Amino acid sequence: MRLILDTMLWGYIGQTGSREKFERCALAHGWKVCTPPATLMETFRDTNAERRTAGILALMSPHWVRLHTEADMECMEIVAEAKRLRPKWVRQLPRPGRPAALRDFWKHQIWRATARDPDYMALFRSPGKEQQEREEVKLVDAMRWNRRERLRVNRSSWRLDDITVTPTDDALVEDLYGWEAGVPVEPWRLQGRDVLRYALRNRHGVDRPDVDTTVADWLDPYLHLNNMVKDKDDFGRFWLFEVERTRMPRHWMRWAIQESQTMAKVRSSDGRDGQIASYLFDAEVFLTEDGNFFDALERVKEVSLTPFADVRRVRIHPNDADVVEIIESALT
Repeated sequence: MRLILDTMLWGYIGQTGSREKFERCALAHGWKVCTPPATLMETFRDTNAERRTAGILALMSPHWVRLHTEADMECMEIVAEAKRLRPKWVRQLPRPGRPAALRDFWKHQIWRATARDPDYMALFRSPGKEQQEREEVKLVDAMRWNRRERLRVNRSSWRLDDITVTPTDDALVEDLYGWEAGVPVEPWRLQGRDVLRYALRNRHGVDRPDVDTTVADWLDPYLHLNNMVKDKDDFGRFWLFEVERTRMPRHWMRWAIQESQTMAKVRSSDGRDGQIASYLFDAEVFLTEDGNFFDALERVKEVSLTPFADVRRVRIHPNDADVVEIIESALT
């Protein structure tokens, strides 16, 4: 069984000194405990140095399965759909060395350096990190606005599959490329289009430390980025009408979990939950202590066309010493 734990559970394992006990338990049951990079990055955010170090050390077991970054996996969805739908975008001779170097960077410079020094990433400012943090704030602000709109129009009972968008008279011209007049579109398609369009605009900022070029870095070895944006109508049609939801489950999940979370009070950490949710297609079980996140994922599961992890909620008090027993009881 492939298992993912939320960041809070890793914190409890670390704070109670239970990593070795959890290792023995996981090995005895044959669990493959998967550690998403997003969990590590979330742990780095803890301003309590002692608690942060404990959580990081819990994640550092050589027995755990280290997953690829969500950016890596989401970009591979785009590459696969481009190969299927837009061969003219695809490089005849890919450059796999660059993705290999990026994965190696995570394996060696992030995971291994952090294992040696848990404060490594707390002191490290990656290129574009400030931009990423600004984008996270904007995302939470947008989610809160959506929450207010949902309440205003009494949209709380809507299923996620009932939500569509049609262009309005005041829509920006760039948002209408490839969009057939009056045709409703699923919102996840707009979000995917906008995120990629923004990322491709940043592809020329590789020498600027304040610009995040992550998406372009993953796509460029496989796709001609200039060809992608040359025909704006074609780019729009690709996203709005042609890509298939079942072939891009992580892109759909990004939108779905954010929309689902607006059905409850939006918290500042909610914007990062989409990163963790993106990994749930790689696991069979996901354990979380977060009741709001659990409820949001249950709403998403009702309409997901692609199966993802069985989401189970566990309740742990910060003073509980039997963290491993609580986790084990939720899984057996």
